[in-house]
Parts: sequence; structure tokens; C-alpha cells
Amino acid sequence: MATSINELNVLRQHIEELRSKLSDSVKLELPAYKDFLKENIDDLDKVLEISKVPDYYKVAIVGRFKVGKSSFVNALTTSKLAGVSTNPETAAISVFRYSESTYAEIDIISKEKWQELQKEDDRRYSEFTSFNKKHKDKKEKLILADIEKRYIKTGGFSYRIDAVNWNTKEGQRNFLKEIKQFTSSQSPLHYLVNQIVIYVPIPLLGEQIELIDTPGLDDTEIFRVILTEEKVKDVDAILFLTASGASYSQSDKDFLIRQLRSRQIKQLQIVVTKIDDTYESKKRHARDDDEEIPTLEAFKQEEELRIRKEIKATLDELLTGQTNDEEGYYYMEQLDSIPIHFISTHYYDDGEHEKSGLPKVKEQLNEVLSSSSRFVQSRKSLVECSERVLNKIKSSFENRLDAIDNSYNAEKVQDELQKIREQLEEELSTFKKKLDNPLNEMSKAQSSFAKYLPTYLDNTDILARSVIENSKNYDLLQHWRSKRSGKWGYIHGIGNNVADRIFPTVEGILNEYIEHLNTYLSSIKKELNHLQQQIQLMEEKNQLSGVKALSLADCQKTLGKRIITESYVNSSRDSIVKNLDKFTDDALEKLDLAREEVSDVAGKGTSIMQNSTVNTFYNQIQKILSETLRNHLEERIKSFAQSLLEQAEDIKPKIERELMAELDSRVLAIQSNIAFTNAKEKEKVQQYLSDMINWCNGVKETI
Repeated sequence: MATSINELNVLRQHIEELRSKLSDSVKLELPAYKDFLKENIDDLDKVLEISKVPDYYKVAIVGRFKVGKSSFVNALTTSKLAGVSTNPETAAISVFRYSESTYAEIDIISKEKWQELQKEDDRRYSEFTSFNKKHKDKKEKLILADIEKRYIKTGGFSYRIDAVNWNTKEGQRNFLKEIKQFTSSQSPLHYLVNQIVIYVPIPLLGEQIELIDTPGLDDTEIFRVILTEEKVKDVDAILFLTASGASYSQSDKDFLIRQLRSRQIKQLQIVVTKIDDTYESKKRHARDDDEEIPTLEAFKQEEELRIRKEIKATLDELLTGQTNDEEGYYYMEQLDSIPIHFISTHYYDDGEHEKSGLPKVKEQLNEVLSSSSRFVQSRKSLVECSERVLNKIKSSFENRLDAIDNSYNAEKVQDELQKIREQLEEELSTFKKKLDNPLNEMSKAQSSFAKYLPTYLDNTDILARSVIENSKNYDLLQHWRSKRSGKWGYIHGIGNNVADRIFPTVEGILNEYIEHLNTYLSSIKKELNHLQQQIQLMEEKNQLSGVKALSLADCQKTLGKRIITESYVNSSRDSIVKNLDKFTDDALEKLDLAREEVSDVAGKGTSIMQNSTVNTFYNQIQKILSETLRNHLEERIKSFAQSLLEQAEDIKPKIERELMAELDSRVLAIQSNIAFTNAKEKEKVQQYLSDMINWCNGVKETI
């Protein structure tokens, strides 16, 4: 499974060798070719920068409190890494990585960030300062000011804990006990922790896997839920745990929908825990009712049907009124593809490994990681760039070598090339005129659809308002003491909640614009084929004297396949959908002002007066968010439509540029040949070109 990382590293090595080879070649080259090589070196530098290979596969363990996340981590790693308790022990993000030695690094919040939270009266800060009040049962009151002074530093602080005698049970117990004070909800230190990284010599982690154990999705501390959501945005696999027999909570549903919006469904696996408990209960009821006792496999199938039904119901809730049947099937197909595993850590602890379901989870995890989108995209970028550079170098050098090897009248060949250029310009002029009509049709289609855009945006506004209304109703039901102490109006996650609710409608709008582009591409396909045929006829009629044919038709054919890449269009659309929640960034300042206006709600007295203030607050919030959401969507959608139109418009000059560049390459090769002053210099360049062509061929075989 580690082969993906190794393959990427090998591929990067080849590209770095290519870059180094081109850098050396610049020193040897004729002046006319130095800029050409430098341009290709720049291309390689860019792709190497954006396609850095991560050190680890990131695997996140996510789920509600008490679904057995920590027990699962311990069984998966065959260790006792994670704390197991009736209390929510994983109150900080815990990351497990491989190391021969055992130690932990705790990333503590910076002084600057802590002061920012204090200024904003953030709940993370307020919960820390009120820790002693919340835990009145503790025998000793903790001096919180001393804790702040010890751990909170300017620029942040990394606190290290080394394991002593890790190979003994007592050593492991002492190490984990020391860590627990930073991860347990029963300790105020967990409020200061961004994440804790634990390095241990465990075989599973040695396969370049980084396990991320997260707080519960239904955690009462919102800041921990936010940390979890941020952490899973950039992972290679998500193991989503849910307890057997339990109905899906709202937090479960929200998480699934968010992964659908974030395009992370392919990385997701559902792991159903505690199957042994529900199976034993099923057998008991069967015996009591004098019914046939089902097999474990039959019970798993029944449980899977129940879970699939809950997933479909979750999707139906989301899509009602937003999509047609065909679009709904597109989303359902994605959710149906999620693997579901049934596990029992008790079976595993008892030595019944196959029955426990853990081996199948590991096997499927390997498959998911091997096709991780992060690695697939990195490899795709590296391969495409290296092939493009190699082809350009190889073609240019072959032209030059051909010009050197053959005897010909340079002046005559240049005249022939000039004649071909003139005919090619005529063909391209005719081609570009033929594209004007379908391009105009695409522009008209966009303009026509834009007239209906306000109606679609009205629908998203209605959906967004329903989300805000739910938040308001929740706060109105809060006890008056809670509202008096400020435990209401915490709307930090409102952007994500709105985005999760409206994204099918937004995606439908973007797909409509993509259809306009697809219609345009379909209509010009015939013209592209005709252009290729005309160029081929032109080349046949205008054979070059003494040197190889131009093969411009082949160049145009290759170009036609990559005029507008599907990945560019889809990634642009997906980026908008994934970042829909960013619309609240524009409203943060206004939201702060709105909260200041109602900050004196504490101490007002009656619930009626409090609720009046809460209503006023949410009316303001609803107006602010509706305005910013509409502006955000209008800007992003119009920008997306314009980018597609620009891509379509660039087809004509792109084809012209590349065809002319191929022609210019041949002219430059002829002119460079004329520049040789003696046979020795000519032979030296021939050898250099032959070596580079052979080297390029060798590299192409490895990628």
C-alpha cells in the first residue's frame, strides 16, 4: 500500500533529473534555444511545487461519543493507545504516527490566539475559565492562571512527553496516563490543546499511515467539533463509526452530507461497531419469541439494509425541492458506493479476528488509500507536465537533428516553410470564423440562463433562512438562566450548515453552465476534424525538400484532445461547492456588531423579554446572511460562467499558437543549422541532440 507514496517519490526524482538535465543543457545551448529550455524548466518547477508528496496517508476516525472510537483505534493498532472511558476521553485531536522511539508532542494554542479568543469571549476560553465551577465534585480547585502561565507562550508551544520503559505494561500505562491530562475532558488542559501527536513503534503506522482520533461529532464543546471538521478536510480516508442498532443522529446526518459536499465520499467508509451486542440481543429476542435464530451474516445484512435506508432518508431530506430524479440519483449513487463494515472489538480481543470484521476494514482501507485523491491528483499533475515538457523537447531536438543530418538547400526549405505558413494562416482564419457562431450560441445560452438566476437564488435564500430559523428556535427553547449567561447565539457553524443545505441547488446551476460549454465543444468537434484534414492535405501538397514532413496534422489532433480538460471544469465547480461556507467571511464583522447590540441580554429577567431580544438578534442575522450569501453566490457563479466562456474563446488562439510554434521550431532548426561554423561544432551538437532525445525516450518509459 505504501507503493503510491514510493511511486510518487520515484516520479518526482525523474522530473528533478529532467530539470537538472535541462539546466545543464542551457549552458551548452545555442542562444536561440536558451529561453526555450528556461521556459520548460519553469514549468517543471511549478509542478514540483504544487505536487509535493506527503509523508503520511492521513486516516481520520470520526463518530459520535460512545460509538467505540477509542476501542476501535486500539483494536486496529493492536495496542492500548486511546483512552477508553464512560466519559468523553478524546477531547483533543490525537494523531498517531510511527517512530522507533515512543514520545508525544502536544501542540498548545499560541498566546496571540488565546488573547483573541478572550477578546471575543469565545466559548473555548470561557469554558476553560469556568472549569472549576463546572467540576464542583473535584477535591482540589485548579489554579487556572498558573496553567495559562506555564503552557501558553508567544507563537505557540510544543510540549514533549517521553515514554519510559514503553516495552513494559507499567511503562505504557504511565505514558498514557501523562498524556491523558491533555486529552481528557476531565482536565482543563485539553482546552489549550490544538492537537497531540503520539509517536509509537506500531506496525500499522509503519506502513506510512497517520491515524487521527477525533472528539465526538456530538461533542457539547463546539470548538472541538470545529477542530475535527477542519482536520478531516485534508485526509486520504475517513472511517466513520456508528453504533449497531442506533438511529442516525443529526450530527451523523450533517457529517455525511458535508462529506458529500466536500467531495470526500470516495474516501469514506462506514464502520458499524458493537455488532456483538446487538446480535446477542437479536438472538435473545428470537429465543423469547420462539423464532428461528438468525446467523450473524443474516443479521449483518438486515442491519446494512437499515443503515442504507437511513442514509437514503438523509439524502431525501436534503434534496426535496432542490433536484430532479436524475440529479438525485447522481448523489444517491455516491452514497450507495460507501462500503459498510460490521465490527466487534470484543470478538477481536477474544481472538476471533475474522469474525470481528477488523481484517476487512484494513483490507478496504488499503484500497481506499491506494486511490487517494491527493496522491492521484499529484501523480496526474506530475505525469501531464513531464510528458508535455518531454514531448516539446523531443520534438524540437528531432527537428534540429533532422536539419543537421540531411543535405538540403536551406533557403529553398525556408521558402517552402513560408508558403506553408501562409496557407496555414488562411486555414486557421477560416476555422476561427466557423467557430464564431457556436461561440455566440454559448454566450446567448449563458445570457438566457442568467435571467433565471435570481429565481434560483431566491430558492437558496429560502433554504438558508430555514437553517437560521432552526438555530433561532433552538435558542428560544434554552432555559432563561442559559440565555442570561450568554449560552445562546453561538452561530459559528451557521455558514457550514447553510452550505450543506443549499449545495445541490448551487451545483445544479453550475452544471447548467457546464452543459453550455459541452454543447459548444460538441458543435466544434466537426470543425476540428475538418481542420485536421485540411492541414493534412496541405502538407501532402507541400512536401519539404530534403527534410522530414512537418506533421502539423498530428500536432493538431493531439491538441484537440486537450483543449479544455474536464478536470479543470470539474475542479472549478467543486471548489465553489466545497467553499460555499466562506460566504460568512464577508459577514463576520457585521455579525460581531449584531451580537454587540444584544450583548446585554444577560440579566434582563423574564424569558419573554429575553426571547424578544433573541428574535431581534436573529432577524438581523438573517438579513445580513441573506445579503452576503446572495452577493457571494452571484459573484462566484458569474465568475465561473465567465471563466468557461474565456476557456471556449481561447480555443482558437490556443490552436493557432501551438501550430505556429511547431512551424517556428522547424524554421529555427533550419536557421541554427546555417549558423554552424565548422564540422567539429556540428558533430558536437549532433551528439548532444542524440543524447537528449535518447534520454527523453528513456524517461518517458518510466512515467
